[in-house]
Amino acid sequence: MYRRPHSVARLVHSVRRMSTPKIILTETESKIRDLLVDYTNHYNSSLLENEQQKGLELRITGGWVRDKLLGLESNDIDIAIDHTTGVEFAEGLQEYVQHDDDVSQKDKMVGIHKIDKNPEKSKHLETCKTKILGQEIDLVNLRNETYTEESRVPTVEYGTPEEDAFRRDATINALFYNLHTGLVEDFTRRGLEDLAKGLIRTPLPPRQTFLDDPLRCLRLIRFAGRFNFDIVEECKAAMSTSEIHDVLVSKVSKERVGIEVGKMLRGPNVEKCLRLMYDTKIYKAIFNFGEAQEGVLTVNPERIREIDEHLLSQQEDTLKLITELLPQLETLLTDNANLQESYRSIKAQPESQYLYYISLILSHWSGVAPFKTKLSKSTPLSPVELVLKYSLRMPTKDVTHSRKIVENYPKFISFVHQVAQSPDGLARSQLGLAIMPFGQDWPSFIITCFILDSFQASHTESPQYHTILEAYSHIYREIVEQNLTETYKLRPLMDGKTLGLKLGKKPGPWMKEALDHMIVWQLDNPSGGIDDYFASKQ
Repeated sequence: MYRRPHSVARLVHSVRRMSTPKIILTETESKIRDLLVDYTNHYNSSLLENEQQKGLELRITGGWVRDKLLGLESNDIDIAIDHTTGVEFAEGLQEYVQHDDDVSQKDKMVGIHKIDKNPEKSKHLETCKTKILGQEIDLVNLRNETYTEESRVPTVEYGTPEEDAFRRDATINALFYNLHTGLVEDFTRRGLEDLAKGLIRTPLPPRQTFLDDPLRCLRLIRFAGRFNFDIVEECKAAMSTSEIHDVLVSKVSKERVGIEVGKMLRGPNVEKCLRLMYDTKIYKAIFNFGEAQEGVLTVNPERIREIDEHLLSQQEDTLKLITELLPQLETLLTDNANLQESYRSIKAQPESQYLYYISLILSHWSGVAPFKTKLSKSTPLSPVELVLKYSLRMPTKDVTHSRKIVENYPKFISFVHQVAQSPDGLARSQLGLAIMPFGQDWPSFIITCFILDSFQASHTESPQYHTILEAYSHIYREIVEQNLTETYKLRPLMDGKTLGLKLGKKPGPWMKEALDHMIVWQLDNPSGGIDDYFASKQ
């Protein structure tokens, strides 16, 4: 079971004990605070003659406050400004620094980068990015948001601190740090309490919050995984409804969904995120054919039942196995002398972990024939390609990798079973050819196949997971002992053109078969050379 990191658990306990938690700034953060407050005081003093203008008050908002209270360092500093734009504030700050008598001040601030409005990427107001004392700072405005039923892109206007807090996705992300008072401000009146108790909830009623922006469902799931916090039942109930699932499909771009899912699967507590997807059934709105789904159903009417079964019941079964059985299997892997390092390597690299989980999640599509689509009329697409390209917007190389794993794991499982039944008859070339297609990722492929083999065995009366693990451990050991770990680098002793000249034959389809046979010979005769190869053919 995943446990909250010791430092986070200890500091959650500290937050629980403190009525008004204090944030401890680093030396650099203190200098940044002093500079910003000095300039703000200078700016406000110039407004004394104009009573209609209010003075500025600066706050750090969002994740930085949450992380600092949990004892985690954060470089994601957003400074919220209440009565001027970020660009205007930055330009005034830069001029203040340049005209300061203290020469050491002049290198404190570097560059101003204006970020225009881009609602489709959640940039609803013009903002500004700068660098102070080597630290990137985003200068943003407090804002209020109004949504329509058709889009998750709101109408945005400048707001008060309280309005800004209540429009956020979770109370723990709605805490502010006032640069002038040095105090944490909790305008929702729930943020500090929820942070202390390890709870995630929306500041406003969850149904309307999720209808306004359904992506918040995925963000809450991600934060629950990241901090091992619990989503309150009211929010889980709201995100479990088909109403919310439907608007997640209709209102949120597939790119944004893919980004959130990617962050979950690269994070520290993936099983918890997938469990929440399973419990709330929100996976239905995620692991589908996305923009291609309507077209696939239209041109494959005879396969609608097959599609529904895999998108719904089989996907649900797979997620249940991942959340309930996978932790037990991973414990076995960590105790296995041959496979433990490969398993740990997967979990130590976010990208490897991401691809590992994607292959497990979509494994039930193995053996399902490609589908004709309206998007690619000439070439039918595999279901794995449809999910990853049109629902999660994954890069082509990752789609190719995952498709290869899902399409080939049953064949490798059969190979492992055959070797287990007659281990003495294993040729070196059989072993090399079995892992060659997976390149340097062959250890990860073996781990994935063990997991999926065990998933299949779980449906039997008395699955023997230790026995299954030993079969894969034996395969791994053979690969190492027979010096096949870099088989993927092996190339034929000569290229096709040279082979044709040697044999006096014109280029043609025969070449591929001949070169494949050459690779097999090389695998079985690792110390042999070109003369040995041709001598063996006489």
